[in-house]
Amino acid sequence: MDEENQRFSVGIWRVKSGKEKDFIAAFGSFAKCVFDRNLGAEEVYLLQDIEQPSRFITCGPWESIQKIEEWRKLPEFKEFFVKAKSISDEVTPLTMKSILHLERSQ
Repeated sequence: MDEENQRFSVGIWRVKSGKEKDFIAAFGSFAKCVFDRNLGAEEVYLLQDIEQPSRFITCGPWESIQKIEEWRKLPEFKEFFVKAKSISDEVTPLTMKSILHLERSQ
């Protein structure tokens, strides 16, 4: 993959207190669907803030920006987004590009 053209979908979520497990379960099911359907996602991460456990970041690289756009039009995406938004106080969806990637050599 050409890192200069690498695109990521990112979501920043502030989930309602007490709904963290519901969000984790919903995102896990949704992410599995994305991989099962081979939609162009290369990896997926669900990150939870240690100090503020109701704050999450969802992110992952995609084959192309077109694949992200196609994915966001799917009924499964809309279904997940509506459910996740209903248990969240704040949602920020983003599409980002890689501008720097470093790896520690082994």
